[in-house]
Amino acid sequence: NELTISDSSFCKGGFVLLSGAIGEDIKYAWYKDNVAILDSKTNELKVNTEGVYKALITAKDCEVISQDFRVTEKPELKAILTGDTLINYGEKTDLIINFTSTPPYSFAINSLPMVTTSQNPHKFTVNPIISSTYKISKISNICGEGSSIGSVEVKVLVLSLSLENNIKVYPNPSSDYISFEGDLVGLKEIVITSSNGKRQFISEKNLGNDIMVTNWAPGVYVVKLIFKDK
Repeated sequence: NELTISDSSFCKGGFVLLSGAIGEDIKYAWYKDNVAILDSKTNELKVNTEGVYKALITAKDCEVISQDFRVTEKPELKAILTGDTLINYGEKTDLIINFTSTPPYSFAINSLPMVTTSQNPHKFTVNPIISSTYKISKISNICGEGSSIGSVEVKVLVLSLSLENNIKVYPNPSSDYISFEGDLVGLKEIVITSSNGKRQFISEKNLGNDIMVTNWAPGVYVVKLIFKDK
């Protein structure tokens, strides 16, 4: 009365195969949810609908009922991406991907190489040097291609400074304000530019005051302090 099953679930549009031994005197009658399936008398049954299946097996004067097999349809494959965050320059962060359906999963983030994993959820580590947006560009499993949901924005906050005379900028990184510490005697101008060369800030007045950066876009900035006679 032993039957074999190729899988306990099937992909959309697919099937699983229930099969039993072959013999001249062996006959089969298949059932789904305790209801006889018409015209199903061979030793194999292709199953493409969910339910509980079994077979009445007869051989000469012997008649037995097989064990039950529960068959389900695999869920539609989706990949859900989360992990919006703010990091300091040089830090790493994890994007979190939750999958539906059956592993293993193969996916790509943006234009990065494909990755295959059976972990669910899966942590994907990134180390951006500028603020970046991440999306799942490809996702597939044994059932074929799936769909993705969501995108992640990782903001990188950093203010870089390269100066003489041991002058320091603080706090660094910052999201509110910056100030300077050190020998500022003779300071006549402050120029701050973004990583693409655009001047973000320039001042020749109130040089000892804090500089507010609250509304600045996250990114890398370069500070230039110009002194008299230099």
